[in-house]
Amino acid sequence: MRVFPPKLARSQSADKRVRRDFQSENREIARIVLWQNRRGRWEARYLDVTFAHLQPLAEVETELDVRLVGQSRSKRQRVTVRLSAVPLRVYHPTDHPQTTPVWLVQAQIVSAVSQPWYLLTDWPVGACWRT
Repeated sequence: MRVFPPKLARSQSADKRVRRDFQSENREIARIVLWQNRRGRWEARYLDVTFAHLQPLAEVETELDVRLVGQSRSKRQRVTVRLSAVPLRVYHPTDHPQTTPVWLVQAQIVSAVSQPWYLLTDWPVGACWRT
């Protein structure tokens, strides 16, 4: 499992600028992954471009030490977290034609000052949210 720094590409024109920023901060974000388009075909894309295709999964409530909009400092409080995900495939490090199915998961704290967090995991996210 890997956690990525919080950033989000807002538009196609911003994708290239954001990708350059990510490459300097974190090499993982510049990773090329396979994303399934509407026709069911797998296409090679940069990981950060797939952020636009995240599908809402759930909203959960929890207690976190976080700073919300309008607060001067962070404190432990009850917050709502929105979870979104998109299925991807990543290339095997030594055998490029071989791929592994993974999920890109976004966790965004509602009304938080901080940006969302991203997680790339091979755990079955789809099975969790259907139950």
